[in-house]
Amino acid sequence: MRDILHDSRVSLLVERWDEDWSRLAWLRLEGTATLLEPIGAGASEHAEAVEALRTRYPQYESHRLEERPMLRIQIWRWVSWGALD
Repeated sequence: MRDILHDSRVSLLVERWDEDWSRLAWLRLEGTATLLEPIGAGASEHAEAVEALRTRYPQYESHRLEERPMLRIQIWRWVSWGALD
């Protein structure tokens, strides 16, 4: 979190690995991250994100997400390699 507060440019890499190397692939997303705190300026967006996560993933009901910061990433570029289908 300290790094993001210092420089909000972020990169997120998602890989697909397979024993069959013809199926290897990756997707890199580049963007700007904003820290959403549960209290303060981003509190309403934070609460909406917690609700959306719990609706989609019921197992998060027992997690204390409302107490933890979250990241919002605005994607401005993406690059991929391999078959992402």
